[in-house]
Amino acid sequence: MPYASSPRVETYGAPSQEEPDAVIERFGLGETSVVHDGDRIAVLLDISALALPPLCQFGGVKTSTDGHQLNYEAFELVGIEKLQVVHGPIIVQVCRFKDYAPPARE
Repeated sequence: MPYASSPRVETYGAPSQEEPDAVIERFGLGETSVVHDGDRIAVLLDISALALPPLCQFGGVKTSTDGHQLNYEAFELVGIEKLQVVHGPIIVQVCRFKDYAPPARE
């Protein structure tokens, strides 16, 4: 999936402030938004408007910044009813993205 730009950005804080208290980026994918509060972010990803092919798998999300690390306050996925349940063994790994290596195929 290509990178998405944010067509709408809202800021909150006193008009005299140099840096806003919070920034909300809204994307053209349903209710998808990213809320920035200092070095913390909250992501709402709305997949309800996507046309998903059969047996589509949701593999995750990658966010990038201007080289500094952000802490996730929340991550919410909306529209999960569009995802199908596939029966069979599922391998689940939790790791940092830079440490990820796909399992060897048998």
